[in-house]
Amino acid sequence: MRSGSPSVKSCGSKDVSILRIIEFVKKTRNVSTVILALSGIVMMFYYDYCDAMCSYLQGAIWGINLKWVGIVYMFAIIAFAACRQFSFVRILLAAGLGVEVFLFSFQVQNSVFCPFCLFFALAVISAFIVNYEVPSAWRENRRKMWLFFLGEVDLPIFRIHKLPLLFVGILGYFIVLFTFSGSVLPAYGQNTTSTFPSPDRGTCEVILFTDYFCPPCRVIDAKAEPVIKELLAQGNVKITYVDVPVSRATPTYAKYLP
Repeated sequence: MRSGSPSVKSCGSKDVSILRIIEFVKKTRNVSTVILALSGIVMMFYYDYCDAMCSYLQGAIWGINLKWVGIVYMFAIIAFAACRQFSFVRILLAAGLGVEVFLFSFQVQNSVFCPFCLFFALAVISAFIVNYEVPSAWRENRRKMWLFFLGEVDLPIFRIHKLPLLFVGILGYFIVLFTFSGSVLPAYGQNTTSTFPSPDRGTCEVILFTDYFCPPCRVIDAKAEPVIKELLAQGNVKITYVDVPVSRATPTYAKYLP
């Protein structure tokens, strides 16, 4: 019995510490949510000053720049948090989790990672954790744990009770799936322009993807120039160059283009 006493006391002290942490999080939930949302807004404004990969990582939802969507989203969270409408805060954050899953997968697929975007996602995840509440459905039926692991919300005004936030997260994922348009080309590469003078109208358009700092591209360009001139001489071919950021120096170079 004596040998077991210290472990019991140790476990008890750990439980007390955990309860104190949970209580502290609940007391500071409102302030913490606002601070995290503000940090996300700051990151979106600093996004314009990114000179690395994210200088050509672009995205939009319903044609609206993803940066402004993120700013409005965080302001909405701040507004609901200020009014202590935590059910709506949790709904927005759960939907944000679904959106961030899609956006992160987009970066993985294209092997382009934006530190500002990742910090924004971290702010969303942190705010979700701060506002997390253990769902009552777990106490009623353990078999529903998979359905309610993200939590639940009650919306009496809409006569909705115990809405699984997992559904909200999935909804957020599919909304951005069907409304998102993204590009890993730099801004100057998205507005493709013809290097050689060519007719505005042509039965055939030749698109050449190239990079300023790519040695193989320069070799191919030199060899292709006579062929391109022959095509242009026909008068019915349009030549368009698209800049592709193969080299790390390309985004920096593009920043200082006139």
